[in-house]
Amino acid sequence: MAAEYKIDKEGQHAFVNFRIQHLGYSWLYGTFKDFDGTFTFDEKNPSADKVNVTIKPNSVDTNHAERDKHLRSSGVS
Repeated sequence: MAAEYKIDKEGQHAFVNFRIQHLGYSWLYGTFKDFDGTFTFDEKNPSADKVNVTIKPNSVDTNHAERDKHLRSSGVS
């Protein structure tokens, strides 16, 4: 039987991190601070497993204030 779980972001058990290539030779790392989600796990029927995550784009944090401001602007898609 499937069980639904809420992602535990308060207990430091969940993170939404990313990395992107910068100018073709280095990597830029970041995280999203505001997200929620659930996942469904069915041990007997793995094809029925589901993940549902909602990320607030304005919660982006790349540890660089000016870049974060740019990423939060309306001109970035």
